[in-house]
Amino acid sequence: MKAFILLSVISNILLANLDVRLNIAPPAANFTLKGELTASTSQGAVIVSGKQFDLKADKSGISLNGQKTNANLIKITSPDLIEVGSRKFRKVIEVKQAAGKLSLIHTLGMESYIIGVISSELPSSWPLEVLKAQAIAARTYAVWQRSVKEQLESSVMDQVYHGVQREHPLAKQAVEETDGQVLTFDSKPAHTYFHAACGGHTASSTEAFGGSEPYLKGVSCSYCHDAPTYRWKYELSRQDLNRKLGAKIDNMEPLGESASSRVISFRFKSKPKLADMKAVEVRKALGYDKFRSTLITKHSIGWSKAEFAGRGHGHGVGMCQWGALKMAKLGKTSEQILEHYYPGTEIRKFY
Repeated sequence: MKAFILLSVISNILLANLDVRLNIAPPAANFTLKGELTASTSQGAVIVSGKQFDLKADKSGISLNGQKTNANLIKITSPDLIEVGSRKFRKVIEVKQAAGKLSLIHTLGMESYIIGVISSELPSSWPLEVLKAQAIAARTYAVWQRSVKEQLESSVMDQVYHGVQREHPLAKQAVEETDGQVLTFDSKPAHTYFHAACGGHTASSTEAFGGSEPYLKGVSCSYCHDAPTYRWKYELSRQDLNRKLGAKIDNMEPLGESASSRVISFRFKSKPKLADMKAVEVRKALGYDKFRSTLITKHSIGWSKAEFAGRGHGHGVGMCQWGALKMAKLGKTSEQILEHYYPGTEIRKFY
């Protein structure tokens, strides 16, 4: 009963303000926004309206179309869409200035956000049951993140969100058919990590992030063999390896292996001497898009180049998207997919 009351209290809090605040671009010195735009101060006073706003960081506040505003926060609104480069966003973007850079914060409703996430994360050709599983996982992840941080990232650091132009009808259907549903454990929202392909076995939250969620212990997955990154190779020059790691690397030796066969850390022979580095940090340094996972099956440091090979794509925790695809093709429902990757959780109507 206490757990149910807790869930109800959290739900009521969220219902009072079920928007998502999203950082849609890395901080930069300037941005250009287009559309039917109105700029207002944080107090609501209108500054100017127009079809294009050129925004620049300035010592005395944000500069808008060459005019100083003496404000470090401006709200940009539109009755329709706001264009930022090739991407489009609905209604509201806040422009903040700090440390000589501008940040763009987009506010949108939860369900609109989830449609955008699914459309950005998964192809429109994938089965509806996969998209429904992704909708529930993505909604749950957003609910969890909103409880611990003011705004979410629109990249792989949270969930990928590319904007309105990526939305497709099947994503909208998946969101509508799962409206308000989240995964819970002990009647509280679960921390529903997901990734592209696990390479044969998902990772526990403990080995990847140091958490101890009982529904993220890692499970066997025989479904993602068709993923284009089920097996991967990465080659780079010794010069690039040295530059990315910040030392002259003569050799690097894997240290320890997790329960899911992922490398835990690396020890280096280098000048200057590098301290042991966690494999997840090595992956970050060498590039998430090339060094696809820490489930490494081969590595070598040659005279002119370094070579790595492995399986899977991503941190490996939670739902394997390519595994979920195969499960759906085999007739599994979204509920069965989620139960496989988050054992012990329960789908509940949250709002």
